[in-house]
Amino acid sequence: MKNYSQDLKISTILVIDDNLLFLETLLELLETHGFQVIGSQSGLLGLQLAEEKMPDMIICDIRMPELNGYQVLIKLRQNSLTAKIPLIFITAKPIDQPQKVVQEMGANGYLIKPFSTTQLILTIKAQLETQ
Repeated sequence: MKNYSQDLKISTILVIDDNLLFLETLLELLETHGFQVIGSQSGLLGLQLAEEKMPDMIICDIRMPELNGYQVLIKLRQNSLTAKIPLIFITAKPIDQPQKVVQEMGANGYLIKPFSTTQLILTIKAQLETQ
């Protein structure tokens, strides 16, 4: 299995998703590819972890209870400590006008579940290389 993070410094990725099985699977997959990972099942905890741990990137589900992905992104961008952390949305449902959502809200990309490992890693790598 190719280690996609080998060309980059060891990067820390925060994954926020309320589906525990999906979260654990994604964290394990990212670790296998050489990334350090942090996981959160809630948007509120995810915001706290983002400020405390200052990850290199955040991957966040859109549809979550309490605080959805859009609300998480808005709060991240309003905080000077976390405003510049790249965020990739993941969602099980296609986004209406995805480019508009990404550009206007300040997200750095999105992936629709199910996505391939290659799609995920290449999307992460592209964002980390521009930082």
